[in-house]
Amino acid sequence: MLSLLNLTIAIIDIALLLYVIRSLPASHGNGNGQWRRFFLAVLLCGMTYDNLIVASGYWFIEHPWFTTASMGRFYFHVLSLPFLSLFTYSIIRDCGLTLGQSKPFFLLCVSATLAALAFGISQELVGLELVENSQFGIRRMSNAHGSAPIATILTNLFTILLAAYVWRKSGLKILFLGSLFIFIVNGATAGQKWGFIAGNLAEIVFVLSLIASHKQVSVRTSRQQVSA
Repeated sequence: MLSLLNLTIAIIDIALLLYVIRSLPASHGNGNGQWRRFFLAVLLCGMTYDNLIVASGYWFIEHPWFTTASMGRFYFHVLSLPFLSLFTYSIIRDCGLTLGQSKPFFLLCVSATLAALAFGISQELVGLELVENSQFGIRRMSNAHGSAPIATILTNLFTILLAAYVWRKSGLKILFLGSLFIFIVNGATAGQKWGFIAGNLAEIVFVLSLIASHKQVSVRTSRQQVSA
């Protein structure tokens, strides 16, 4: 049964969450590094919750509480993903790149985050109504008025642009590759009945790219602080 796939992905998410909390390095005395770890932990909590709820739908979708619990999946997504712009900004800043020292650029990233939050809330959360949408034996709840997640798409595109800048100026390419990968996968599978499965698998690759990028930058910053 494919619902076990979501359970397997949830276990992977939990393993990554424990790694982020217990083992992922952060630059000593660097608030940016600590903030990135917090963002990654929140993101992985949301991913774990999403996959656990979807996996449990096979057994519990008929229960009254399941619809309410499923709404949390949408809230986690809409309220956390826009902060990816600030995550990427902190990477740029810790790399010592010119844009990272620019106040107007910081305000641009903050504005992009707030705009994505506002648009996502108005488009996906206001009037949220869930209906059952079962495919391939996976029983889950979907937005009855679902449309293209414009806020997510724009945040992803903005991240790709910033990550390309990081790659060009610092040589760190993993963030760009991960952002481009999930954008292509989600775009190519949109509208397909199995698209949500591909999206869940792509999320693992993407979050691994975020973890690897944070680790590379944190180690580099720590070395610079020691040498100074």
